[in-house]
Amino acid sequence: MVIRTMKRVYQTFLIILIFVVSSHSIDKTSPSIYHYYKAMVNYRFFFDIKRARRLFALAIKRDESFLAAYMGIARVYRKMGWYKSIKKIYDRAWNDCREPWQRKILITEKARLLYDVFNNRPKARAFMNWVTKRYKFRQARILKRRFYLDKNRILRFPVLKRRTKKIDLWHKKYNRRKFSLLFWHPDVPDIRRIIYRWRRKARRLGFTTVLFTPVSRQRAVTFLRQNRIRINTFYSQKGQDLAEIFGIDLIPHCYYLGRYKEILFSGHPDHISWRLAIKMMRL
Repeated sequence: MVIRTMKRVYQTFLIILIFVVSSHSIDKTSPSIYHYYKAMVNYRFFFDIKRARRLFALAIKRDESFLAAYMGIARVYRKMGWYKSIKKIYDRAWNDCREPWQRKILITEKARLLYDVFNNRPKARAFMNWVTKRYKFRQARILKRRFYLDKNRILRFPVLKRRTKKIDLWHKKYNRRKFSLLFWHPDVPDIRRIIYRWRRKARRLGFTTVLFTPVSRQRAVTFLRQNRIRINTFYSQKGQDLAEIFGIDLIPHCYYLGRYKEILFSGHPDHISWRLAIKMMRL
């Protein structure tokens, strides 16, 4: 029994040490930092949600402006399915955490909660309209664009640059051609499998496949060559922020566009149902 207890203490110490070294965006000067690390250990490694919840609440009590603790307890509530409590936590954090970088995180999380969890899309769009009038930051513009590009809307975008060439997917030679666009990043876990599955499914359905990535051309080409992926790829470059153009909040993300560039599907490439796939194949 004593050996088991000592082993658990040793594991906890090592895990906390890893958190201290790896976490860069957390205020390590906060008096609540120890309770936060302990709560994360219980949540992520020991799966003790109730104890993690108590420790996150204690961290908030000791330092009410410690945003990481609010995000932690919101994560616990999401796991428990207490979505209304998440909104209350975000509202409380909004009053206590007043730094600009804290407000940016809270705006992003609250917008995703309204849109993805509560499915209250009109309220999410109204919230982002209010945000973009008061705050000027890139993530707010991306979320506003994402909420605008809803299902059954036409996806309009400018002429895209690829190295020195310019490509207009609205050109007459692309008329009545169906496209599937995948936004990816080399650091996403298992991205090679995701790209292969998406390409196989899109081509079976009769869609032309195009890749988009925010990384540099050199890094993207290296990854594609190593994995033997031959698909037309666009990269973010000066004057061409692909995330803002297409409203890409989370990666991987794909669009299926019909013959008139209407959005048939928007979301994770693995989440498309076969019922919708058969419907798109017949269009």
